[in-house]
Amino acid sequence: DNRSPTFRIPTSEIIRVKKMDDRDRPSFPTYSFIEIETLGRIYYCMLQNEVLLKRWVEFVNDLVTRMSKAGGGGFVAGTVNGLPDGRDSATSSASTGDRSSDALSGGIGDDPSDGFLHKSSIYKCKKRRLLNCRKFAFRGSLSDDMGSVDVEPNIVVASALRSALEPHDENSNENLKLFLNQASQLKKCHISTLSEKAKLTFFLNLYHLMITHAYLVLGAPTSSFKWVSYFNMISYQVDDDIFSLTELEHCIIRAGMNFPAQFLSRYVLPTSRYSFALNISDPRINFALNCGSKSNPPSVPIYDP
Repeated sequence: DNRSPTFRIPTSEIIRVKKMDDRDRPSFPTYSFIEIETLGRIYYCMLQNEVLLKRWVEFVNDLVTRMSKAGGGGFVAGTVNGLPDGRDSATSSASTGDRSSDALSGGIGDDPSDGFLHKSSIYKCKKRRLLNCRKFAFRGSLSDDMGSVDVEPNIVVASALRSALEPHDENSNENLKLFLNQASQLKKCHISTLSEKAKLTFFLNLYHLMITHAYLVLGAPTSSFKWVSYFNMISYQVDDDIFSLTELEHCIIRAGMNFPAQFLSRYVLPTSRYSFALNISDPRINFALNCGSKSNPPSVPIYDP
């Protein structure tokens, strides 16, 4: 079979493979789904039946175990007779190690942005890259029908921010994975119906969540010249829309306030419009935002509506 694979996942990044929870899977009754879990992303594969699902799960988990013991890496790519083609698996020399206890920089390659940032094919991203991308938000899943994700947005964002601010064990990524999953849950939050006060609380916590998230997995910008591109790149998907840190600050939180008077602002700051943007003009917002620079306080508050 000389067909080239259209998508590859290095086995050095795979933590585990399992059947997708029935509550989260999309509504395709005759198909089965598996989750291929990496630290920064969970990939989904749709199969024709449970037999193929079981074969895939056993094959990939066995491949990951063997490559880990052999100290080599490779790719899960293509298919042969309904099973992943493992012929390319021994051609890479990347080290795998223990999947369950990789350090933060382990299992995601040399560049953290490869594992933690995603360019969406659904939205017009331009320079924006989604950071809350570990789990995909399937519409029409059983959890949607049961209303399990229709929770108070302020509870979700506060919980995620609290998890981001907690110390993370360098020898285990369980807390990090929990936090990344919480951040992904914001995709299903509905904020358009919130009151102005509730939206202000939500967006202030979200601003600090996005900054903490970015610093945690990518690190802070290495120079003052990179701040602009950094804040225009780091983005979240929330309530069926996407926005960068800069758009969140100036097009949503400060939307009802005067635009910065500096001459360069008109060329640097975006002018995007969002239906859920705040309408209030409160100068106290200037003191509530903490971008993590040296001139800001060393702590981040969690606001309560």
